[in-house]
Amino acid sequence: MGGVFCGRSAKRERAAVDPRVAKSPLKPAVQKPILPPKQKAAVGSASRFISENVSTAKDAKAELRELIRGYRDWCATEGLRAIDLNKALDEVEALCSQIGIRIEVAPDQRVYCVGATLRPSST
Repeated sequence: MGGVFCGRSAKRERAAVDPRVAKSPLKPAVQKPILPPKQKAAVGSASRFISENVSTAKDAKAELRELIRGYRDWCATEGLRAIDLNKALDEVEALCSQIGIRIEVAPDQRVYCVGATLRPSST
């Protein structure tokens, strides 16, 4: 074996001839504490929100987005996780139809729950 090696390539060349050169002392493994999985908050029920926070009245009219905003605020206050928007809209629409509240789209494209009113929050 002739020639002068320097730097990294020299170490690789020596490691190919002498396997002890390739082995370096191992650092002790750092053990991270095992933490319990993060708990997800319970999901807020749109049904419970409607029953506790929406009143029916013949001449009432509430904007659907206000009901959804009220639901999300209620979930935050109760320490619950709100369901995603599409599920919330589907659930609120189904619940409203069950209790006689009509969903109508106004000429300005706003969506209203006719026959419903959002009760003022007690906070």
